Amino acid sequence: MKFSKVWSLILLCSSQGATAQLDIGQTSYTQFCSACHGKNGEGLSVEGNSAAGIPPLSQSEWLKGDADRVAQILLHGLEGPITVKGRSYNQIMPAQGALSDEQAVAVINYVRREFVGEKANYTLGDFKLARKFSKDRKKGWKAKELQELYPLPRPVSPIKNLLMQTYDGEWEATPNFSEIKSNAIEEEHDGYISLKKINKKKLFGVMWEGDFVVTKKAIYEFELDSDDGSRLTVGGNVVTSVKGMGGMGRRKIGKISLEPGSHKFRLEYFQNRGGKGLTLRYRERKTKWKWLSDAVQRNQPEKRIIDITPKDGKVRMYSNFIAGSTHRTMGVAYPHENNIAFSTENCNLDLIWKGDFINAGRHWVGRGQGAEAPASKDVVRLFKSVPWLNADGSQALKVKLKGYSMDKTGSPTFSYLVDSDLMVSDHFVSSAGSFQRVMNIESKSDREILFKISAQGAFKNGIIYIGDLMLKLPADTEVSSQGKSYHLKLSLKKGSNPLTILYTWKK
Repeated sequence: MKFSKVWSLILLCSSQGATAQLDIGQTSYTQFCSACHGKNGEGLSVEGNSAAGIPPLSQSEWLKGDADRVAQILLHGLEGPITVKGRSYNQIMPAQGALSDEQAVAVINYVRREFVGEKANYTLGDFKLARKFSKDRKKGWKAKELQELYPLPRPVSPIKNLLMQTYDGEWEATPNFSEIKSNAIEEEHDGYISLKKINKKKLFGVMWEGDFVVTKKAIYEFELDSDDGSRLTVGGNVVTSVKGMGGMGRRKIGKISLEPGSHKFRLEYFQNRGGKGLTLRYRERKTKWKWLSDAVQRNQPEKRIIDITPKDGKVRMYSNFIAGSTHRTMGVAYPHENNIAFSTENCNLDLIWKGDFINAGRHWVGRGQGAEAPASKDVVRLFKSVPWLNADGSQALKVKLKGYSMDKTGSPTFSYLVDSDLMVSDHFVSSAGSFQRVMNIESKSDREILFKISAQGAFKNGIIYIGDLMLKLPADTEVSSQGKSYHLKLSLKKGSNPLTILYTWKK
């Protein structure tokens, strides 16, 4: 017999064997699996409660990639919440002990080929190795555990022809990297943004360039977060940026209208000192977010809730990263559900909110990174900059925190130096629905300065209105405005100069 005939016979037998195995797989699937997952892998939905349904297998990301993931589910089952095709389910799938090894292998190959188009053949030897790997396991798998062992494959990225260039340097703001000579350039064939190949921990920059391809006209939103600064440009337009130095948790969202086709994509990032991090995701407006960075593979630990809202009439303080304020911030929770974030970097009141204070779980358990947001939705963001300006408002004055003292309730009085010759004490007194900010400015001479009280709102009859917050100013204080920013003109005398501002929530 000629070699070609021998080879043809081998292929025929192999094909017949594969077909027979798929037949066994289909029969076993119908007998053991279809009652829950559906004849065509469509799953079982429960109207109004997706968590009570059975996840689909058709086009499920859990069947793609490494087949050992499916084998482990058959061997030990699956417990707890799982997300499939963007929907959450929370049922228990028992181990399929009624299947023989041969049937299990046939089912694995059948569902992967039939429902997600995977052509790779899973063998009996592969299954026996999977069984040996988890032979000591006594309970069902959690989705998170399986993802750590067998990461889900990423979808095809819309970024094509992606190139990554790296730079050495020290910056405090994102430079234009196209004007700087790079150290190296690499092709990123998977089209995803990643810092994994950057071995340096500080003083470097990266620029990714490629083509962002869309198939329909829509408004696209991009969410960017980084430690330190970053800037995203699409189609020649800056869409969003995270400015300056700072940790993760400063997420910024920008939007842009794009026509079908290819649009030039550029992402610039610099790392000064401290931790490094960068995430980017996008969506057609009001649809599900899709990752463009490594964060799609990141397994976030379960969020610990440590509520430190005061319940005993005393004041609570939280010195850590608070979203919406600077890196050096003191959060203070007063009785009557009044809360502030005071920047000890700018000596400024950055945030005011009512209701619950903050969840300390991120920073008090382990070494949680990033900034924690206030625990309430009723947050008024004033501004993040030095509030003390020279008389014409052309520049900010230098400030330096000198410390703080606490009264018997734990309420702090912040003391700080302004422009080297003004010593300020800053104290807050809480009451139901409002609190007073009581300040005293010790001046070494007669002089005029401006105090920036707000960067937004409307001013009428001595009151600044910002959402549900009203700022009542002293009756004899002159108020000037620049755009929507409001400044108090302070004519200081040598010695003590009191200033009281009332913050009241609308009922």
